[in-house]
Amino acid sequence: MIICVSTVVLTTSIFILALGKFLAPNEAVKAWVRKVLAGIAEAWAGVNNSLISLYIGKNWDIQVPQEIDRKGCYLVNCNHQTLVDIPVLQYCFNRRLPFFRFFLKSQLIWVPFLGGRWRTLN
Repeated sequence: MIICVSTVVLTTSIFILALGKFLAPNEAVKAWVRKVLAGIAEAWAGVNNSLISLYIGKNWDIQVPQEIDRKGCYLVNCNHQTLVDIPVLQYCFNRRLPFFRFFLKSQLIWVPFLGGRWRTLN
């Protein structure tokens, strides 16, 4: 239930701020809005991560290379062996890498709340 509420609240704020991205008078304002949008998306992933830790209660052995840079650019590939690949990747890399952008099937854009969020975040 908490994941649903956080998704609705944070995606609604993303949609509202997205208007600023499209109506921004110059590139500097658009860049600032994109940074704020990514921050909200990272907060959403952080809420999900906290809930995953709370409900699963497992200790994860995560080894993230020390040389990764938050300002870097990375391509993360996932083979989708399970339904939790994306939440696990967000758990491992949220706030350690720039916020994830996904290559999605076009049909996923129509998923309520999430589809619009994905489109808004590029």
